[in-house]
Amino acid sequence: METYSAVLKYHQQRNCFGYIQQRYSDIARITNIQINSATSGAYNIIKRENVTNCGIIQAFASNDHSYYRPQIIFINKIFADLLGLRENEEIIVQKVEKAPACSLFEVELASVEDWNAVQHSSRRIEELLLGQIQLITVGQTYPIWIAQNLYVYFIVVRIESSSSLMQNACLYEFTEVHVKPFHSSFCNLEKNNSADVLRVLPVSFASRMKNLFSDLAPMPYVFRIQDYCGNVLKRTVARVLPKVLISDVSLEELDIFAVFKLSYGMFCIY
Repeated sequence: METYSAVLKYHQQRNCFGYIQQRYSDIARITNIQINSATSGAYNIIKRENVTNCGIIQAFASNDHSYYRPQIIFINKIFADLLGLRENEEIIVQKVEKAPACSLFEVELASVEDWNAVQHSSRRIEELLLGQIQLITVGQTYPIWIAQNLYVYFIVVRIESSSSLMQNACLYEFTEVHVKPFHSSFCNLEKNNSADVLRVLPVSFASRMKNLFSDLAPMPYVFRIQDYCGNVLKRTVARVLPKVLISDVSLEELDIFAVFKLSYGMFCIY
């Protein structure tokens, strides 16, 4: 198995490929990286400092490069950050067996913003993916550029390939990609930083909703709403309510499913 040391440098190409060269070149880093008679392969990237396996990437190397001399490997900064690597770090590059062909894989998106961006580029997603990634690993997050300066994070959650035991697979023109709709997980309302603690109202959601929509409650609607929403200045839970709920109207006009919970940086639908 071919194993050698290398120093990590960033390249500015919008892809998740690695480029192995004998020596550092500013031109290669800034402009299109060209490697004559290049061959590609799967390479395991290992931190030299603590022998931590960071992941497997598809990398291109010239046919005349030597495994007995230190190398330079170029990786996009955003992708390197996701792998836990930093520039000028010494790493171990280990060539591994070729991964099986991927017939289909599923990805999740990291945020609702990414999901919205992908929806506007849905017709080009497969083309963009295949042009920026050739090797995927289950559980790995990849940046995918859908515009000049706009990228989204894809998390590979499932792979279908010729080998059911492999967690890695190579992408080809026939590979299908399924993008799962974004669903925010239940918000974690407890944070370690006391300055950012989101205090939960003591009464349960079900009980408060029952009181909010009960005609028998002695409190006027406007005060029930204020009580339900909490106090934003005291950093208690704040909720966005439908406009009809702000007016003192009858229950027939209320849409209970239009009640949303809004917290700082988090958005959950009840």
